[in-house]
Amino acid sequence: MMMSDADREAYDNHFMSMWKRTSEMKTKWMDGHDKGVKEGIREGRKEGRIEGIAEGERKKSLEIARKMKAMGIDLPTITSATGLTEEELSQLQ
Repeated sequence: MMMSDADREAYDNHFMSMWKRTSEMKTKWMDGHDKGVKEGIREGRKEGRIEGIAEGERKKSLEIARKMKAMGIDLPTITSATGLTEEELSQLQ
C-alpha cells in the first residue's frame, strides 16, 4: 500500500515524536538511576564511617579495660570508666 506524501509526512512526524519521547524518558531514567547510585554510595560511606568509629571506640574501651584489669582495678570502676558490662570484662584476657 502506498501512502500519500501527506500521510507519509504525518507518519514520519508521529514516529519521530515517539522516538523523541522514548529517548527523553530513557535519559530521565538514566539520570535518576545515576543520581540514585551516587546517593546510595554516599549513604553507604556515611554508614561505614559511623560503624568504623563505633568499632574503634569499642576496641579502645576494650584496650583500656584490659590495662585497668591488669592494674588490679575493681570491675565496677572499670565498667564505669569504659561503659563495658561486667560480662564483657569477664571475657577479657
